Amino acid sequence: MCTSGTTGEPKGVMLTEENVLTAVSDITAYFDIGGDDTILIPRPLYHCAVLTGEFLTAIFKGCRICFYSGALNPVAVPELVRLCGATVLCGTPTFWRLLISFMRRAGTMLPLGKIQVSGECLDCDTAYALADMFPAAKIYSVYGLTEASPRVSALPPELFPKRCDSVGLPLRSVEVKVIKSDGSEADYGEEAVLYVKGGNVMAGYYRNAEKTAEVLCGGWLCTGDIAVIYSDGLIAIKGRADDMIIKGGMNIYPREIEEALRADRRVDEVMAYGYTGKSGMTEIGIKISGRFGSVQEAARLCHTVLPPHEVPSRIEIVRTLEKNGFGKIRRVK
Repeated sequence: MCTSGTTGEPKGVMLTEENVLTAVSDITAYFDIGGDDTILIPRPLYHCAVLTGEFLTAIFKGCRICFYSGALNPVAVPELVRLCGATVLCGTPTFWRLLISFMRRAGTMLPLGKIQVSGECLDCDTAYALADMFPAAKIYSVYGLTEASPRVSALPPELFPKRCDSVGLPLRSVEVKVIKSDGSEADYGEEAVLYVKGGNVMAGYYRNAEKTAEVLCGGWLCTGDIAVIYSDGLIAIKGRADDMIIKGGMNIYPREIEEALRADRRVDEVMAYGYTGKSGMTEIGIKISGRFGSVQEAARLCHTVLPPHEVPSRIEIVRTLEKNGFGKIRRVK
């Protein structure tokens, strides 16, 4: 399978039958769906999370499956759910934010019983909005990557949304650790790069031994994500190591800026990034969509909710942010 390529050229990920079956077995252990459920799958099966986390898992659990092959538009989802009688729906945080925004405007409710959120880091505002919009649903916030077939961890519904800072506990066959830049293992609560190990970890990248050697060592997969493991075993993802913005010697995660801005109801989508300014120094830019009358209005919001070192020097108001085929926002590099 291919990675989604949010920040660069997609790579071919070699997943074995053991990898996929291990992942499906682990997912079926926590994902409480069964023969009485109907899952709506509106995304292509060539995405690993859809293939293993939805389609194969639904088959193993005996669910009825309803496919939709058209363009994924949140406006169409309520009617699709009703036509299929769907009780289960999965999607990225971006998808859920857009759907919730439409449902609020339309005054629509949906009878979903189980929801899974994956593909991007889930911010707490979206988590609480989901819990408010679907109070009777079991909501699973999960984390993974294609190289891990893809699931690594899942937050139990009983901890959602109060532990919205976390992507949950490692799945039953997955080991995790966080490694600092000096190669030592981080303590509980300390930020470092997340490594995972298990039968779900890929064999390597297709015809790319160099890249494979960069991320696989002794069965451990380097995810490239900055994470914290707490003393209760819960994992929190802070951001991508290669997305980090270093400004004036300070480490800034785009996610921190994006979450602060998304808390404002005028904001639909936002992406923060670093760039080299005219002075040669690193500056922060944002692309933002929503209900703003001017760049100045968006700038006032930034100055209100962000600390001075995170206020962007460049603001671009766009109609929508570019996304890849999986619905993830394509980041500026």
